[in-house]
Amino acid sequence: MKTLLEWLMSFLLVVSIISNHDCNNNQHHCCCFQINAFIIKTNHRNYFHLKDKLGDTPLKKRRLAAVVGDNLGGHELSLSPPSNTKVGSSFLSSLSPQNSERDASSEKGKRSKIKIRSIINCKDQQELADHIRDNYDEIRHYHISFYWNAIANFAKPQQGQFQGKYQEQKLGQQITMFKPLLELTSDIFMKDSMVLQPKGLMLTIKSIARLNIWTGGIFASKNQRVWKIIETHILERKKKGFKKEEETASATMSWDTRDDDDDCELKVRDYVNIANTFANIRRRSDSLFKFIEHEILSSMESNQQNQEKNNMSLDPYHLSITVCAYVKSRYPAPKLFAAIASSAVCQIDAFQPKFLASMTYSFATCRHAAPEFFDAAAKVIILCNSGSGNNKRDSLNAQDIANTLWAYAKTGKSSPQLFDSMSQMMLDGSNDNNRNKLNFFNAQNIASTLWAYAKTRNSSPQLFDAMSQMMVSNDYRYKLKYFTTQEIANTLYAYAKTGNSSPELFDAMSQMMLGGNSNNIRSKLNSFNTQEIANTLWAYAKTGNSSPELFDAMSQMILSNNNRILNSFNTQDIANILWAYATVGNSSPELFDAMSQTMLNNNNSRSKLDSFYTQGIANTLWAYAKTGNSSPELFDAMSQMMLGGNSDNIRSRLNSFDTQNIANTLWAYAKTGNSSPELFDAMSQTILGGSSNNNKSKLDAFEAYGIADTLWAYALADHTNIDPKLVDALLYKVIPMIATIPSSSCYKFNSIILWSLAVLDCTNPNRAIPFFTEIARQYHNTTTTNNNNNGEELLLPGASASQLYQASLWYIGERQQESLLPNSLQREIQSLMKTDYRPQTISRLQREVGEVLEKEVKYLREEVICSQTGYSIDIVVQNDDNEGEEIAFEVDGPSHFNNNRSPTGSTVLKRRQLRNLGTRQLISIPYWEW
Repeated sequence: MKTLLEWLMSFLLVVSIISNHDCNNNQHHCCCFQINAFIIKTNHRNYFHLKDKLGDTPLKKRRLAAVVGDNLGGHELSLSPPSNTKVGSSFLSSLSPQNSERDASSEKGKRSKIKIRSIINCKDQQELADHIRDNYDEIRHYHISFYWNAIANFAKPQQGQFQGKYQEQKLGQQITMFKPLLELTSDIFMKDSMVLQPKGLMLTIKSIARLNIWTGGIFASKNQRVWKIIETHILERKKKGFKKEEETASATMSWDTRDDDDDCELKVRDYVNIANTFANIRRRSDSLFKFIEHEILSSMESNQQNQEKNNMSLDPYHLSITVCAYVKSRYPAPKLFAAIASSAVCQIDAFQPKFLASMTYSFATCRHAAPEFFDAAAKVIILCNSGSGNNKRDSLNAQDIANTLWAYAKTGKSSPQLFDSMSQMMLDGSNDNNRNKLNFFNAQNIASTLWAYAKTRNSSPQLFDAMSQMMVSNDYRYKLKYFTTQEIANTLYAYAKTGNSSPELFDAMSQMMLGGNSNNIRSKLNSFNTQEIANTLWAYAKTGNSSPELFDAMSQMILSNNNRILNSFNTQDIANILWAYATVGNSSPELFDAMSQTMLNNNNSRSKLDSFYTQGIANTLWAYAKTGNSSPELFDAMSQMMLGGNSDNIRSRLNSFDTQNIANTLWAYAKTGNSSPELFDAMSQTILGGSSNNNKSKLDAFEAYGIADTLWAYALADHTNIDPKLVDALLYKVIPMIATIPSSSCYKFNSIILWSLAVLDCTNPNRAIPFFTEIARQYHNTTTTNNNNNGEELLLPGASASQLYQASLWYIGERQQESLLPNSLQREIQSLMKTDYRPQTISRLQREVGEVLEKEVKYLREEVICSQTGYSIDIVVQNDDNEGEEIAFEVDGPSHFNNNRSPTGSTVLKRRQLRNLGTRQLISIPYWEW
């Protein structure tokens, strides 16, 4: 049968040629042309269709070449009439290599002796290289694609073979033996851009691109000339193609019905494949991509005008790789993306989930908003995950899942149903199946997936637990060391953001980052960038995983290399890092001092401080106060920054603070003794608001603890100029919230507010009744419970007891009100004041003052308890006998004053109550006057 087919095809070819030479009748010409076209089309179609079906095995290639290649004498006939010929004898004569216009003036004009079968039969690279060298003068344009395809097949890595840098370089060196073929390819492309037919052109481009991928980019980087020529070839080919169509318009009637595979012009899908190839080799060509964009849009517009909804120019696969190619090449094409998104929505049911994953990821990468497409894609994926769609349920692999979720998170589309569906799909099945499914996730997939859930606020505790268990398992733990610093930071950030503490995972990550010798530690930590450092430390603090060793190592790393890393932090990183250290209780004075100097650097102080956002200001100041790092210069600079400019600018800047930021900022200034009366006044106006719409009151947004901290800050800073309206407004807001305070915080919360009212002493004492009442109620409930449990006596927390006692002195003694506390509670807090809060040691300054006074007076006592108030007085002297007048001395050291030497609220309250309720004359000796 094979022999009969070969004989028949050869016979028809000979007959057509003889008839063409012997007949002058136009009808004979047309007949000969149709017979010849039939033969050409039959051979061409047989070759490529059989090639696609039979595959690339050497045996099947030889069979295919025997049917097609040998029968054509090693010459691939052209499928389109040349632009300068007419249908008939001229066209048939142009098919002969001897009469080829391109080879007429060259030495290669003779018929080539190389047969396609001889190329396919080469067993390895060396044999193929020898074949090229021995037959170099016989190589024609129709051999080029076969040679490159053979080279690419030999270079393809075997399944399971690891393709590392060494293998890529070795392969790149091996391929250099084909440099003569590369030069010949360039020469042929330069001589005539129409010599290669679409199939040959595509095969050549794809083969060279495959070589580039397998050599790690070495091949393309060393052979930029050929890619430049290919670009020019494609663009010039289109120009010549248009010209040819105009010149041969009268002879194209029989060619309009030709198959797509026989077309002499590249189709839209061919252009898409070319763009994808150039993108894969990381070669951007603006002119080529612009031209391909024009071709795709023209085709889509043509289909739309013809209302060919069921015959789209690009199917889902080509739509997805088009977007991917343009995104990879970083070529902006918003109009093309919009058209592709619209076309994809029309074909959405035909999409496979993996194509949707690719498109959503590409759109998200280039930040192209396509809401209709994302919504439609989510519905298809959800159906697929549920098993109700046209595709298999497990059609998405780990990379597809991670890319899809990342895309939806990046574009701000939370899509809870999609995320729930993905989570359920990953967790469904037996335990073994779950483990196998999750084990396909590499570090990047894990980090991207978890980050996406955190970004969209889809917590999915079961998924996070399953991921955590997998990562800390013995089978996977060794893989943690392959996590990049970005993957570490994103994973930990996701767990912290969603409230999944996972102590085992955080411990494993900490051990991984700190494990090994010092060189390994230094290498791992030094590879963190500033944002990764901040996110990692923030995640540990947010989840309550202190990890002192990690925080100490991070601090040392930040301070190393002449503060190179420290100077690279932006204001958000600074605020997050300081907040993390303060939250875990790691003061790290060196780090806080270095951070302060960085923010106050004269070269960038304005830009650094001005770029702080409101929460960053509050968190930074709170961190310094929490760790006991006062840093007066930083607090002054922050205050000037917040108050800088005219009144409108100040009001505008402070209005951006929310109530929590206001409370934390005021608390930090009061705690560190950095009194800033101007700032406190401005904050008071901000809280109360005004008549302007842009300066609305913030009272309604305050929470209970924020009110307590705000009142405490004004009291501790002894801001005597506080507006009584502010105090009354805050009390009016907080009183209904008293009942919502947990019992564990009841004493502390109410004692803070009562103590603040006692220090400020600017409001009606009746405002304090609800707070005393709540303390009494809570005390009664707890003592009753304790009496039922072996009768144990309840002791209040020391700080709360001291504040409550001082508030009682104000309410009962100074304001002459009846006590609202039970007698047992009153005795308890008074006892605590006399015992637990009596100084255990005497300061050096107090001893010096005592030694001097002792020489001048007859009687001197130290740490005397005032019977009227319960306060401990530093020194009491008496000149005459025991019946003489006593004088009390308070030796006030630095802790009794703010940084501007104004007394703290505690000092002011003690002095006032000793003078108002005590019987002795009081003299205060500040430390700077001694």
